[in-house]
Amino acid sequence: MRRKGLLLAVLAAVAAAAVIGGLAAIAFDPGGSPTAKPSGKETRLRVQPHEDRVACSADKQAVDIYLDDLEARPAPGNEGVNLGMAAFEFTLRYDPSILRLEGAGDVEIGAILTSPGAAGGRRAFIPGPVTFDNLDGYVIFGGVGIPQGGASPTEAEGPDPVARGEPILLATLRFQTVGEGTSPLAFYRQGEPGPMIPAPDTGVADLQIRTYTPLVLENSSLTVTAGDCAPAPAVTPRPTQALPTPFPTRTPIVVPTPQQLTPVPAADAGRPDCPQGWNAYRDPDDHFSFCYPADLDIVTSRIARRELGGVSVNLGAPTDPKEPLSRNRVFMALGWGVDPVFNPTLQLAELCSFAPLLGRQETSVPVRVQIAGRTAVGCSATGADDVSGPPVQVLLLQIPVDPAGAPDDGYVKLKISYIGPDIGTVQAQGRSILDTLVIPER
Repeated sequence: MRRKGLLLAVLAAVAAAAVIGGLAAIAFDPGGSPTAKPSGKETRLRVQPHEDRVACSADKQAVDIYLDDLEARPAPGNEGVNLGMAAFEFTLRYDPSILRLEGAGDVEIGAILTSPGAAGGRRAFIPGPVTFDNLDGYVIFGGVGIPQGGASPTEAEGPDPVARGEPILLATLRFQTVGEGTSPLAFYRQGEPGPMIPAPDTGVADLQIRTYTPLVLENSSLTVTAGDCAPAPAVTPRPTQALPTPFPTRTPIVVPTPQQLTPVPAADAGRPDCPQGWNAYRDPDDHFSFCYPADLDIVTSRIARRELGGVSVNLGAPTDPKEPLSRNRVFMALGWGVDPVFNPTLQLAELCSFAPLLGRQETSVPVRVQIAGRTAVGCSATGADDVSGPPVQVLLLQIPVDPAGAPDDGYVKLKISYIGPDIGTVQAQGRSILDTLVIPER
């Protein structure tokens, strides 16, 4: 199943045009290099370091990401309103022997995006999670616009550099200099040689979750010369993930290389309550445990960890290559982490409208279900596994470890895929597994 990135799934983003014309004047961005005024004729993202050449020092070097222009895209039924930017996401590559990020706080959303109307729109943006890897040298970041002033999602246009008359600052990254040389600052596009894990494509979307294509990308570089380099942050073989300011930055938990786990009979795992013949899994730190049928495979999961954060395992029925479209299958990624998938203070319905969990254009809807004696919140999407494939339902859920919802105690997070011609049978099997989930109170 094809997947796209963001916020537990948000697409890449930028702004649309409210005025189209032959604007030939020149404006200067804060970085000091000239850029043509936005015209509404193309969609362009640009990397702009504040300095092109610096001496190695303990000072962090700022790099801006701009939305220079946005193709005009009139709203259906109202050509006087452009849809604008409703979400954005980018993967930026750098040389980790020269530049490194110290923490999620080194990546910030552009201040103008948090002020509805200031950029020619009626949406205030919230930042997505920051994922960076100082081994492969890449950072993933994005944001989602929430309608303001009581406007419905379908009538609240997004920020628009054309209406503003100048580029819009989407984000600022602050790198430590840790070595001499020239580091590229280049957007990653899927299909190019890229990070070790599948990274989301760089892109921009309107409020109908349609990406702007073609997307013009303007890369840059930063040269670091001799000087007093800062000590390099610790390098880990997995992305460091946390939510940016104003949410607290947490120290990530590094999991081992994905591997098949040895099945443990339920009684040996301290779960004599499991159905007869089932196995059981208990989190090493006892954040959760669950039972599962013996014919399902269980592995530590790098993908589950990247999507859910914290420590996680993947449980699923293996696909039979001889009959991939006829089998009923269930896949569950279960994990624990301190950072929420969905910020409880935000409107879940708005976040779900930008989370096409099936990787295409399906819009997911908010759900609330009772699991392990707690209220789980999240998003659900339905569709097809492929063009001619069987029905699919995908759910992304989070459950507070503390039933009262104290955030410091963390969350058990689930991503569940039900696939098959008899999806009702698959859902029943998934429910029987979730009914065994135990989350000890802290």
